Amino acid sequence: MKLLPSRRYDLWASTLLFVDLVLGHLGSFMAHQGLYAPAASSSAIGIGVTTAALLLALLLCMRKGYRWAKILYVALFVLGVLTLPLTYATLFATPWATLRYVTHFLVQFVASIFILEGFRADKRAVGTTA
Repeated sequence: MKLLPSRRYDLWASTLLFVDLVLGHLGSFMAHQGLYAPAASSSAIGIGVTTAALLLALLLCMRKGYRWAKILYVALFVLGVLTLPLTYATLFATPWATLRYVTHFLVQFVASIFILEGFRADKRAVGTTA
């Protein structure tokens, strides 16, 4: 079965982001931070679970090739980069937090590049059929 170029990029991007999501939660679980902190309130846990479920649904839609999901993900990534100055103190508070943030950022950046390459492949495919 041959995949379209854009479909291949969608699979690469979604796989990277699934791994990033799982490793992020595993790291938080092992460090007892965030959603897995002993002092986490029930509302914080509810918000965290809802956010993770929505992100998982978005990644599944990206994997299926929905254009709106890919655009939404790239827009959320750009928004996260633009709000970095507001969260700088929290993200870079400890060396472990810095390492986690930089790793997540790099994986998400590469996934965004794959998504944009998929858009370019779609555009080239449309240009050759016309």
